[in-house]
Amino acid sequence: MGEAKRRRAAEAAREPLARAADQVGHALRRLALASSDKLGADCYLHAALGRELLADLGFNARIAVGEVAWRVGAGGGDVISHTPREQAYAPAGLSVEQMAAAYHAWLVVDGDIVDFTTYQLERKARALDAADGAHTTVTWRPELLVLPADRVMGYRQVAQAHKPGVAFYQEHPELLELAASLNKIGPEDLMAARLLLVNPDMQVVGPNDI
Repeated sequence: MGEAKRRRAAEAAREPLARAADQVGHALRRLALASSDKLGADCYLHAALGRELLADLGFNARIAVGEVAWRVGAGGGDVISHTPREQAYAPAGLSVEQMAAAYHAWLVVDGDIVDFTTYQLERKARALDAADGAHTTVTWRPELLVLPADRVMGYRQVAQAHKPGVAFYQEHPELLELAASLNKIGPEDLMAARLLLVNPDMQVVGPNDI
């Protein structure tokens, strides 16, 4: 099989996951925007709830915690990162607990990355700009990301890329248990997420709307 045919076959096999992720992402975005008190820093909430909703749709996902970087614009500084590396979202010298909070959480399904938080990239950029006085241009902010494992780039590749739309993900399994202990998901959150999954047009009103 040629490379082009192999890629088309892989994309076709991934379509059911992409459709399910769209459904789950729609529910999680509506829930988070209405009620999350940590918008921009609630990746574990998205991952934990997303895992359960994907399971409801027949997909086996696991939570991963680690470093990420997204090339969101074409400018030299248009990179958003959660990593202790230089010019990154999380500075060095943090405690273990702080590092777990500063890292990112996402899902892995059959080796592929599923990240339900990329709709928040603009929000993350504004928070970073407010902190360091820089200006991050965000032209790439997908509502969610389903990234094949073979398209995950290295950190340097993302930092030096000339075009937006590429990402770096690297797991740190030793942080998973700690991240889980710092981010408890209540049964009411899961109930609300499931309700929104099966009722995508339901009106959602929460604390963030007041």
